[in-house]
Amino acid sequence: MSEYNALCSSTSSVDLNNLSPIQVFIRIKPSNSNDPYEIVPFEYSSNNTILTLPNSRPLSFDDVFPPQSTQYDIFESIIPLLHLPLYGYNSTIFAYGQTNSGKRKLFKNDDIIFYLPLV
Repeated sequence: MSEYNALCSSTSSVDLNNLSPIQVFIRIKPSNSNDPYEIVPFEYSSNNTILTLPNSRPLSFDDVFPPQSTQYDIFESIIPLLHLPLYGYNSTIFAYGQTNSGKRKLFKNDDIIFYLPLV
């Protein structure tokens, strides 16, 4: 709970002028030794916004989370979106991905408990 409180206090003033209406984040799934599929090599920019796959043009995102990213890293990036309803703006967090790829884990984590009081 103290991690959440620290995050909330650090982002308590959301700068609405710098938030784009649609933000796209991508999380690169960590490789698993039991995974029967070959991992496609990739590179991402130093500021974690451009992902490059072999034989492909670079793809731009608001943030690219490398395989070693933690749930806390992701939560820290999306917390401004969670505050938007408190300012009267709509906000949706949509997790998309292959079955069993960890989408639900983004919203359920024993280390970070998020409480949004209803006003």
